[in-house]
Amino acid sequence: MGKNGGTTNAYTDMEDTNYYFSVAPLDHDDEEDDEDDGADGKVSQALSGGLDRFAQFFSSPLFSEDSVERELRAINSEHLNSFTSDSWRNFQLLKSTCDQSHPFSKFGCGNYNTLTNGGNITGVDAVSSGGSSPVPALKEFWNEKYVSENMKVCVVGRASLDELQAEVEKAFSGVRSNGIVSEPKEVDPSVIFQREHSKHGAAFGPEQLGLIREYVPLVEARSIKLLFGTPPSDDPAIIESRPDRVLTHLLGHESPGSLHSLLLEEGLINDLSTGVGLSASDFSMCSLSIALTPKGMAERDHVLSLIWQYISLVRDTVETKGDLMEQYHEELRLISKNHFQFIENGDPTDFCSGAAELLHDFAPKNILIGSSMPGPYNASVTKAFLDRLRPDNCIVNIQNSDFDNDDEEGEHECSASSAPWQYEKWYRAKYREVKIGESLQEKWSTSKEIDSRLHLPAMNTFLPTDFVLRSKDPESQETFDPNLDYRNEMPKLLLDRPGVQMWHKMDRSFNVPKTSIRLLLTSPDVYRSPRSMTLMRIFVKVLEDDLNSYIYDASLAGVSARVSCLPSGVSISVNGYSEKLPQLLDVVTGRMLSIIEEMKVADESSGLFLKFDKGKKNLVRETKNFRLESPYETASYISRMLLEHNIFHVSNYIDEMEGEFAERNPVTLAECAKIAEECLTQRLGVSKYRYMQNNHQYVLLTNYLRLGYILVYG
Repeated sequence: MGKNGGTTNAYTDMEDTNYYFSVAPLDHDDEEDDEDDGADGKVSQALSGGLDRFAQFFSSPLFSEDSVERELRAINSEHLNSFTSDSWRNFQLLKSTCDQSHPFSKFGCGNYNTLTNGGNITGVDAVSSGGSSPVPALKEFWNEKYVSENMKVCVVGRASLDELQAEVEKAFSGVRSNGIVSEPKEVDPSVIFQREHSKHGAAFGPEQLGLIREYVPLVEARSIKLLFGTPPSDDPAIIESRPDRVLTHLLGHESPGSLHSLLLEEGLINDLSTGVGLSASDFSMCSLSIALTPKGMAERDHVLSLIWQYISLVRDTVETKGDLMEQYHEELRLISKNHFQFIENGDPTDFCSGAAELLHDFAPKNILIGSSMPGPYNASVTKAFLDRLRPDNCIVNIQNSDFDNDDEEGEHECSASSAPWQYEKWYRAKYREVKIGESLQEKWSTSKEIDSRLHLPAMNTFLPTDFVLRSKDPESQETFDPNLDYRNEMPKLLLDRPGVQMWHKMDRSFNVPKTSIRLLLTSPDVYRSPRSMTLMRIFVKVLEDDLNSYIYDASLAGVSARVSCLPSGVSISVNGYSEKLPQLLDVVTGRMLSIIEEMKVADESSGLFLKFDKGKKNLVRETKNFRLESPYETASYISRMLLEHNIFHVSNYIDEMEGEFAERNPVTLAECAKIAEECLTQRLGVSKYRYMQNNHQYVLLTNYLRLGYILVYG
């Protein structure tokens, strides 16, 4: 691998292991330029040799004691690192509390003791410690599982398909077959989801669902996650119509009138997301996750009431407005179609690894598109999936760092406080749980009165329809030189004035109707003190919060915008389909200026003040949680502190927001507006710059002190 500029790696998912490697297409006995290796249709020596060595693991592995020992120590190291990971602790807690007869209940990581029966397998105490080598068990597992019937292989190379196929057949011809021909299972037409609980029974049955579970995280965090038992994602009915996609799209939508928008407006949440996050061969868990503010945790009964009201609103729509649901489904299909049509090449190693996994669920001709292009809307399948979103089929997982100190105030309808604390076996996660009471189940199940502020989203206006390429218009074609390699062409300087530069490069390589715009607004005022940096970071959070509902539709359609606070100034990035970029850029830059004026006069009852207060609290929490980052991240940060000049420590930012100094000199909304105005608009200069890009006229209105550069590529 090292000789041929290659890498190798593997990962184990819940029910499969994915091995992959990459090498440069080199022929070391060829004196000509190696860049052309494979261009003649032949397989390179590097790939041929790599495949030969790679395939031998699947046909004749060594399982040497020293290699096994090294891997055991690596596994144990991963296990120890997981003790400080809330996501891993939560995942293992889910496994430890499911039906223990289901394979999902197994210890997810393993450690040295569990794999050696509690003792060492090497060293002076190898015998006395009572440990046993896992090599016999490994060989037994390999004999049973590592057969051609369980294997899918994907190879990406420059050689012709015939040459690649011949090389694969030669390399993998030694892989054993178990001789077992799988018989097709009988299909019960009355069962919609054929694979659900068909393999091992229910991992989450009535005893494991209908629960309220409270968990104490290691970091400061407050969240609620609703986990619903649902059919596996690779069930034929799911693959065909993707009901989970349209339902989670509606539940997680962020437009005005959505659950996300209402909870955000009331200052109850920081984020909301939905989706199928856990999927096995015979079940999945569909989740609705909410990151709460302290106010949101205190009012979690109200939050959960609104969640179930919104689910009822979606259910009513599915049952009574099938035509509207079909429109939502078709909109998502169009988004997928555009994405697939104009998808750009990614990392070939990632593609190869992913394709091998997809081959277990899709025919080879369909692996490129996978499940991204579902069939037509299926009302019965959608209703059947939505029927799983019930209180008795749900785990309400409440995560609150205040549980550990008994700091929570007031009584809550949704609470597990009547149960004793327990500790998960492997990572000692602290939790308690109770069954959801019948009265609460009834209340959540029959949300007849739905808040009038809740409604489903309108159709997306950001979906592009114009995919014309500027590089293909007659004017550009006249200047095209086929002898030039435009990939190496530098951007052209269109405008060079004091304080302002504008650069542009036309895309002649990727040929997709997309544009990328980068604006860097340089200002020495941003990083002049910990206070100014803190206030600018809060300003960006307020801006993102304010723009969220508008930008959300754009992001779904393939157009994105991001504003970042840097020590050197403020960065604005806008990317995506060229047709819609001017509209989004105009909103972002315009709102950056207008929100400053609104912040100057906003009082404590205004929505902007709520956004400011939430942004400050989130920044405090994020900054303090940085102290719990991995040793590698901490060491990297400390080295930066030692090597760079005029740099502020993380504690300087915390002192500006909480503590004795912050109490005497609190950061305010008015001061935030003042600092933002100084950093963005001091010594105001207004100019308009017009340029043509992909047959659209862009107008940039710059109202900034120092505009370091504008770079447009598309």
